Amino acid sequence: MPYFQIPKFFYTTGSEAPFGADNLGREFVFGFPPNFVEGQTQPTIGIVVEAISTNVTSVKVNVPLRSLGFNFTLEPGSAPYDLVLPPDLTTTGVGSVTNATVVVRSDQDVSVTAYNIKTFSMAMFTLLPIKYIGKEYFIATLTEPRGGVVLLSAINEPTEVKIELTGRVEFRGEWHSPGSVIICSLRPYETLKLEVLHDDIIGTRITGNTSIVVIIGGICPNIPDGIPACDHIAEQLVSFDRWGRLFLLSPFANRLSGYQFQVVAGRNNTRVSLGNYERDLNMGEHYLGDIANQSMTSISATKPVMVMQYSKGTNSDYRQGDPAMLLVTPWEQYVSRVEFPVSDFSAAGISAVYIGVISECNATHNIEFDKYKYNEVPWLFEYDLVTSDNRLICSRWVTIEEGSHVLKSESATQVTGAGETVFTALVYGVGGSIAYLYNAGFGLQPKTCIAPSSDPPYKEIEVSCASQRRIDCSGSNPCQNGGTCENDACTCAAGFDGVSCSTGMDIYCNIC
Repeated sequence: MPYFQIPKFFYTTGSEAPFGADNLGREFVFGFPPNFVEGQTQPTIGIVVEAISTNVTSVKVNVPLRSLGFNFTLEPGSAPYDLVLPPDLTTTGVGSVTNATVVVRSDQDVSVTAYNIKTFSMAMFTLLPIKYIGKEYFIATLTEPRGGVVLLSAINEPTEVKIELTGRVEFRGEWHSPGSVIICSLRPYETLKLEVLHDDIIGTRITGNTSIVVIIGGICPNIPDGIPACDHIAEQLVSFDRWGRLFLLSPFANRLSGYQFQVVAGRNNTRVSLGNYERDLNMGEHYLGDIANQSMTSISATKPVMVMQYSKGTNSDYRQGDPAMLLVTPWEQYVSRVEFPVSDFSAAGISAVYIGVISECNATHNIEFDKYKYNEVPWLFEYDLVTSDNRLICSRWVTIEEGSHVLKSESATQVTGAGETVFTALVYGVGGSIAYLYNAGFGLQPKTCIAPSSDPPYKEIEVSCASQRRIDCSGSNPCQNGGTCENDACTCAAGFDGVSCSTGMDIYCNIC
């Protein structure tokens, strides 16, 4: 059983833990990265929408700049809805600004997962509601040997995007070298597609003057590099302000050869601890690690980092499943309830789907999976990790059928409080030469906030959002935009968020 030095303070659970997963929402905006192009066959692309409301849920999916739309309703308790979309949404205008942005709106909370399938090549990724989209991102992906794509989508207002390149990319028919800066203006619902040649794109910084959606992918990378066979990979990125500092990585079910991972730093002077090994990274620098066996791994950092994890190709261990990609959920964004869909992709070659659950072992008795207690689930694969303060972390895997599923802790039926059991869950589908990974649910709460310094000249500095939660209500009202102050906290008016109600929120619309 592996043993890792993990600072004890990282394992604080309490009222910061969200009640449920934040990937549920009512408006999503995204683009489809292209799949492997050999043979020029058209991909099958689409979305899986799951409703969780006890009311009828109305959903509208459209491509605003193409006047293309679909409408459907989901009854309470109905199966996830699989909507197939036109395949040319993945292929138009690589290296340019395109009109292929997809918008999903609903009148009740839903989860949305996107997929892109070709023969022996497939990817899935969980979409993020636009209310949790940010302004600063860093690229992490693997692309060798066939390249990759970066997609930047504007939401509902004109957006100026700045791209500080670490690698070579194609844009509007020209190749731009490392160190170059691309500035591009996007109209509402336009998507910028950059063609990526090599892995040196990792660490590229992307910022916008307003919130933007960033999706990355490898066309068909070999993982590890040089080991066939390849597979399409894709993921939607989380903005820097929602990154974490502690990550727990699990082996994937029914594999023998371990996995690879990337750590990307968002700020200078970030010290990353990988077990007994430490590495200092500056902004945009990254580390690629390879775990050659089925051991869990912990990663901690002094400043927020992003971690991407990859399953390996079939030829690495001659087990089912080619490369797949997962944005690892930090411990700070673990949740106490997820509701997620699993679809039947047997026609694409998927023969088994697994759910993996990572949590602290002594609290797993609080977790329920569908109608079963945690200890009643016939777990097929079990992996453990021991922390420096003798906490035991469990990763458990079992096969799962198509349909809607719920994973929750019993305390999630009560008011969230100290000691609530939190976890992360991921879905892993495999076939002979195909695989996919996606997060079943996760938190998206801000972890890095901006505040004035305590010393003159009182410039804005980055601080932990946890340090900004308490408000002094004894004097004049510190809550902005019509918010009210009570019990050392602001209650914000509709349309505003943040500790002092200073942040505007996206207002849900009823199928607008």
